[in-house]
Amino acid sequence: MTEKIVKVQTCYGPINGCVKTSVLGRDYYSFQAIPYMKKPIGKLRFADPQPPENWSEPLDCTKEGPAFSNVFFLDNQYQGDLSGVHINVYTNNINPTKPYAVLLWIHGGGVFTGNALESITGPDYFMQKNVVLVTFQYRIGIFGFLSLDDPELNIPGNAQFRDHIMAMKWVQENIANFGGDPNNVTLFGESWGGGATGYHMISPKSKGLFHRGILMSGTPLNNIYSFMPRRNWALRLCLILGYSGPHDDKHILEFLENVDEKELAIASGKVMTDREKNEEAFMFPFGPVIETYDNGNAFITEDIINMVKNAWGNQIDILIGNTSNECISFAAMIKTQEALDSFKSFQRQVPRDLELELDSPKRLEYAEQLKKYYYGCLEPSISNLEGLMQVSNDSCLWHPMYRFIKARLENKSGKTFNYRFDYVTENNLWRSFLKIDEIYQGACHADDCCYIFKMKGLEGENFKLEVDSEAFNGIKLMTTMFVNFATYGNPNVEELKNVEWQEATKENPFIGLNINEKECKLMIIPELERVKIFDEFYHEQKKVLY
Repeated sequence: MTEKIVKVQTCYGPINGCVKTSVLGRDYYSFQAIPYMKKPIGKLRFADPQPPENWSEPLDCTKEGPAFSNVFFLDNQYQGDLSGVHINVYTNNINPTKPYAVLLWIHGGGVFTGNALESITGPDYFMQKNVVLVTFQYRIGIFGFLSLDDPELNIPGNAQFRDHIMAMKWVQENIANFGGDPNNVTLFGESWGGGATGYHMISPKSKGLFHRGILMSGTPLNNIYSFMPRRNWALRLCLILGYSGPHDDKHILEFLENVDEKELAIASGKVMTDREKNEEAFMFPFGPVIETYDNGNAFITEDIINMVKNAWGNQIDILIGNTSNECISFAAMIKTQEALDSFKSFQRQVPRDLELELDSPKRLEYAEQLKKYYYGCLEPSISNLEGLMQVSNDSCLWHPMYRFIKARLENKSGKTFNYRFDYVTENNLWRSFLKIDEIYQGACHADDCCYIFKMKGLEGENFKLEVDSEAFNGIKLMTTMFVNFATYGNPNVEELKNVEWQEATKENPFIGLNINEKECKLMIIPELERVKIFDEFYHEQKKVLY
């Protein structure tokens, strides 16, 4: 069968897309691997992104492009290359009577891994709706977050955020040609993608490039990646790779610009010490930093909480939430005493922005308080992981979410709709992939993504989505909520069956919708009572909470 080719003009040149059919039987237009920035090779490897060269002949955008260079978290194998910086557009109508709202997705992966490939972000479910979906690949890991102190080198850090901005500007300039409304763009993402969405809400550099936000399991205040301390990460990496030259930034940069990208991606994960990983809870050495100088494009310029308080994005409407058991993955990860020993330190749960030294008496005191609060007189064990799950859920996600919401509400915010995703069916593919024991209840980190994207990379051979199932009902519910919110600013839908999803208020900042396969219910999010213990630490240390 001959593929139907569709031509669209972009500001850099014409492209050819094609018509595909979703798993649910609806035809849609697919445009993949569209250049939005130059390939970051040579001197551009770590530098601010540059626009691509123009072209005159139609570019073939009918096939998927590669991921960006990284060690993929699902199989711990290297994937992609430096050419993986491009954008994908999907829609069921490129000439609608009224332009469609735009959903612009930032993929997750903890700043150092992940991708926007169809294997985990298949557009099929969204293509049942009248919306334009945009996904894109961008620099990750050291390529997106190398930060050097020498201002003459112009590598201040946070290049990844500038990639995002380049993609957002591409959407503003081009999306009308695909039937999308450039004045109605919702930025959304999960995990690091949710955190990045929040970062763009607080940085003035992103102002006006999107109009609503959906933050799924991530905020800029996340205890894992809110910011990275400035340590000799780059030098450590060079030494691992056999570098023997001078230790100044100029020579370090020259070396890193010429190392094979695969070697660089693989070696980057070996830089941290065991204490940095296990007790300080660093996932990766290269991440968001407060830039020490402004090259004209500074993205993060001061403490994150101060930027949150004064954010331009406080004026826009958002959906924000977590899953009911984010860290249930511990049940799959902690099978041995050695694995338990690497996770059971409660020092790692003390918020990073309290700025307490690792072995300081106060940090040790707070760690002991947390242990007692979540375990009482018990000790963490392989057969008793619930406490570790809960404290990690709260310190990394629920408490940062609470602070983010409170800061918005204290500073004249737009509407805030909170949710708690507690939907568990056979379509919770992340839970299934991790082989979580049924004794542990709830939806795990990224399970909500399974209800907005088709994830054929996680589906087993016998997987089949039944259209009359609770799983399919969840897909209809989530995609309708998201598209309604993107289109109208209101996530309420008929599928909620007479439950009105109310916005958060100063009086009830943690009121939200508990999304469950049996019943969706408006409630005060139950994790509120637990996260208050973290508030006490901030008060005692005289640190800004919100």
